[in-house]
Amino acid sequence: MQSQRDRLIHGTSSRGEKNPKAKLTIQQVRVIRQRLASGASRKAIMAEYQIGETTVGRLANGIGWEDNDGRTEE
Repeated sequence: MQSQRDRLIHGTSSRGEKNPKAKLTIQQVRVIRQRLASGASRKAIMAEYQIGETTVGRLANGIGWEDNDGRTEE
């Protein structure tokens, strides 16, 4: 647990865009959230960004994505 905190403090965490497996950038996450809030179809977003239903649901609910200031939005 301490090493995880150290990674966050020192900016070496692999959360969000820094994760090599990340499919989305923070800008894309923000656009997706705005579109969802405006009533966009989850299926359309899934197809456009090639992401799964769980990912879209988490984004819609503001769960688990690293923001630019280093905080996880949860």
